[in-house]
Amino acid sequence: MAAAPDLISNQPDAVLGTIVSLLPTKDGCRTQVLSRRWRHIWRSAPLNLAAGRRGWNGRLPDYNISKILSSHLGPFRRIHIIGIDPLWYRTRWDVINESGDTRVDSWVGSWDIVAGLEVLDLCYSYHGEVLPPSVFRLAPALRVASFTRCRLPANLAVDFPCLERLSLYSVTLTEEALRAVLSGCPALKSLLLEKNVGFECLRISSPTLRSIGFYYSRALKAQELVIHDAPILDRLLLLDLDYGCPPFRTTIRLVHAPKLKILGWVSKSMSQLHLGTTVFQNMIAASLTTIMPAVKVLALEYVGPDLDPVLDILSGSEGLRRTFPSGHVCLSPNPKFGFVAEAIAMREGLALANRMGCTNVEAESDSMDIVHACMGEEAWWG
Repeated sequence: MAAAPDLISNQPDAVLGTIVSLLPTKDGCRTQVLSRRWRHIWRSAPLNLAAGRRGWNGRLPDYNISKILSSHLGPFRRIHIIGIDPLWYRTRWDVINESGDTRVDSWVGSWDIVAGLEVLDLCYSYHGEVLPPSVFRLAPALRVASFTRCRLPANLAVDFPCLERLSLYSVTLTEEALRAVLSGCPALKSLLLEKNVGFECLRISSPTLRSIGFYYSRALKAQELVIHDAPILDRLLLLDLDYGCPPFRTTIRLVHAPKLKILGWVSKSMSQLHLGTTVFQNMIAASLTTIMPAVKVLALEYVGPDLDPVLDILSGSEGLRRTFPSGHVCLSPNPKFGFVAEAIAMREGLALANRMGCTNVEAESDSMDIVHACMGEEAWWG
């Protein structure tokens, strides 16, 4: 009886290459042993290198990464290298090469690799190593980049003309370095700054940014984020809610963001919030002179049943009061208080939002008792 034809192997090289490029790196490499027909496919297919994943130490050794990159004959599309051990960690010498990590330079420093690269993710297991300047040279196709637990080189020059999304996690950077990054990314739409150090104040001016996420670092005594000029910024996500922890000296200043529609979380964990000339000190309005005409979604974290700070902030959001059908407020009480107090505060918050004309209101809670209480289903509601 004749064997069934191998319909997959009969496909053109371009089709097989696309299939292999979608496999995990180790599985794609193993296709070379299937038959002579498959031997050259993986080396010539678009490479999506995934060397390790977050939270897992089973990363490919450095020499394997170097071998894969140096021997690959096809184009490079995505490179994710997670869990890179700093050289000082291996040698136990607290000596850092200020000119940059030579391993990373050999991995992504050549034109053959970056010419068609679309996604780059470099994540160190420990902080301290300096990224080589070659990482930031011209990458004409790069759209997404992420750097974790590293330092940016001195006299930074960036040339990412098509980059749209950039994430910096636990990166040591200065205001000058961030300015160089923004000037070298003329198409940048989304910027995430999470637990970065090396600065006291970051000023952002960008004609293309639509979304900014900011998570302050507790390693510093004070941090300030200034949105100086962002004419099309749509959302500012302040990701710094740490329940039960004392407030840190974090200041947020919005100087010019006329199209901002989504703002939050606004909480007591930030010491000051400046909206134009309006100043909130620990969510309490010290002055109230500026409105936010475009804001449609406002996320507030409040503590206890006192809703005066919430009312102060809502009174400064003209868009929330004028646009009744679309005005959206998300109220999240602090969970360290009892659920009765939480339900009372949430009920009053819902009533307040309705009085302000916001008919689309989201109330969050981890307790079904609270949810039922807010719906008026519990006798102790009062």
